[in-house]
Amino acid sequence: MTKGDVDGLTAFRRPLKPVALGLTLTMAVVATVNIQGMDRGTVPPLSYLVALLAVSSVVTLLWGWLGGHQKAAEIGLLLVVGTYATRAVFIALASGIGEPAVWFFLATVVIAAGSYALEVNDRYRGRLG
Repeated sequence: MTKGDVDGLTAFRRPLKPVALGLTLTMAVVATVNIQGMDRGTVPPLSYLVALLAVSSVVTLLWGWLGGHQKAAEIGLLLVVGTYATRAVFIALASGIGEPAVWFFLATVVIAAGSYALEVNDRYRGRLG
């Protein structure tokens, strides 16, 4: 168990990590809308870059969680940080820094970075249940 786990809750015999799970779901949505070209502020090929980052984070987070690979889970969280930071920059360039979506994505960067910090600075590090 790490600080990102909910004590006693499991899924697929793995400790439940609600923040990482939520971020994984958001990355699946980000990947989908960018592949379909529906994301504001990004157009191909930039939208495909965001989609690639998002898919990479989903795969890495799931691999880390289901396979019990702590380092992969940490890398997945860093990929989420990179994906949302990239989205924030692209939308700021397209619509301006005052665009509310920019601040939403930057807030999500803080959430993902905080989750990463909890994972790497935990006394249970490396013991994923």
